[in-house]
Amino acid sequence: SQQADLADSPRQAIVSLANERDTPYDRYLKVYNTIRAAYTELWDEYTRANYGKPYDEALPDSIKRAVKQAIPFVVSEAEPNGFE
Repeated sequence: SQQADLADSPRQAIVSLANERDTPYDRYLKVYNTIRAAYTELWDEYTRANYGKPYDEALPDSIKRAVKQAIPFVVSEAEPNGFE
């Protein structure tokens, strides 16, 4: 069954990142890098399943473009909360 808050496909998925105004930059960066690592895992799974190779920088640009078209990296960053 479909959930209303989930995308129907990876092409439609958007990750929303919000933080408090006083969030330390290193914490923000850690969360952002965790999101990026999750996408890298997805790209790796997709590349292995469709091309029989791991996802890495040595892949031809044409394959990297195809992977990122199938699973685009889309992060929406909201304005910081905590305006007082």
